[in-house]
Amino acid sequence: MIAKKWWDNFLERSPGYNIEEKRRKLVFYVASYAGGLITLFFSSQHISTQSFSPQLLFLGLLILLNVILSHFVNKKQPFFYTAGLLNGGLMLYLTISGGYNNTGLFWIFPLPIASFILLGYWIGLIFNSILYLLVSLLLLNPDYIQASYSSDDTSRFLASLFTTILLASIGEYFRYRSQTELTEINLERQRQANTDPLTHLPNRRFLETVYLPRLHNQEEQSFPVTCVVMDIDHFKQVNDKHGHDIGDKVLKHIAHLLTQHIRQTDVVVRTGGEEFLVIFPKADLSIGFKLSEKLRQTVEVSPFVMEGTTLDITCSFGVSTALTSDEINAAFKQADDKLYQAKRAGRNCVC
Repeated sequence: MIAKKWWDNFLERSPGYNIEEKRRKLVFYVASYAGGLITLFFSSQHISTQSFSPQLLFLGLLILLNVILSHFVNKKQPFFYTAGLLNGGLMLYLTISGGYNNTGLFWIFPLPIASFILLGYWIGLIFNSILYLLVSLLLLNPDYIQASYSSDDTSRFLASLFTTILLASIGEYFRYRSQTELTEINLERQRQANTDPLTHLPNRRFLETVYLPRLHNQEEQSFPVTCVVMDIDHFKQVNDKHGHDIGDKVLKHIAHLLTQHIRQTDVVVRTGGEEFLVIFPKADLSIGFKLSEKLRQTVEVSPFVMEGTTLDITCSFGVSTALTSDEINAAFKQADDKLYQAKRAGRNCVC
């Protein structure tokens, strides 16, 4: 539970999701530019004839406008959905009008595949299922449409389209499952590499490779940052007198107390042995001192009790504050120096 509580705030899912985002962008750009230009090309060929279709020209322009506007906005998701809706509109229009010499149905087959990629598996499945039902309704009721299809063309087209959607859904489903499983495996490996196996707290590797880079990238939202180095008083005596098994349980006890009495934005790191590092973002020195004193009192009034063993545990704290990310390492060192000052002052205090 401790591990999940802190790790959920630092899940790094980006490798798998970046690959998927690149895939969707590539399909979006290729399908939109190619589809929009092809649509404009064929509609413009008949611009001065009775076969000219202003609706087809309008759809082509909308497709191109959507993809061009996407270049000026970072968030692409709305444009993916708009492209999916335009795909559906083009699919229905080709079914109703028949296109040039009733060849419109041939252009429908790539559209469901693109919709799965643009909309994601589940939304794409619902969207393509609804479109298939609408196309079937139109083709099986010739009075609703302008085009004229033979019964053989209708039955074979619907069977082919159903097969296309079915195969695309199976392929997309297993790709979706594979990506999800690989992402979860990657997350579990990240968690294990960044977690202390005894206390399930973040470890020093997490501090250096995950947390400090995030502080640097989010400086305005994080600083000032108060750094607290704390140490269990006389911990060697606990190990010598009661054994390392009890010593390990004391470490877990302290880790639990710390995680239960910090703010949601704070982080507790086990840096080694009986030493912990607590980081309070958006806390100046006075706030950091008050929070540290609260932790000291919590430890003092929460003895370790197990199997008839009761131990009064206290901790010493050294506190320092960094105003910018450039000062963070100096703040760690100063907090460490203050910890030794607290020990020289008699332990069980905050300096």
